[in-house]
Amino acid sequence: MIAPKAEENGYITVPSLCGLTATDANIIATNCGLNIKIVGVTDDKAYDSVTVTNQSLPYGAKVESGTVIILTVLK
Repeated sequence: MIAPKAEENGYITVPSLCGLTATDANIIATNCGLNIKIVGVTDDKAYDSVTVTNQSLPYGAKVESGTVIILTVLK
């Protein structure tokens, strides 16, 4: 998995996180400089067993570093 890097102007291109496990989505988002909030599961030990079905910011959007993306997950 390759995560987008910050562009020259300091903005980050939002990666596509749908279809990934919550764990993988967290790793990619964090490596990009983004923060996530996961909804749909309350036990962080379950992150490997749930799949991201929706993200609050669309793939390809330009956002500032530290922006929070809300991820909806399904078991």
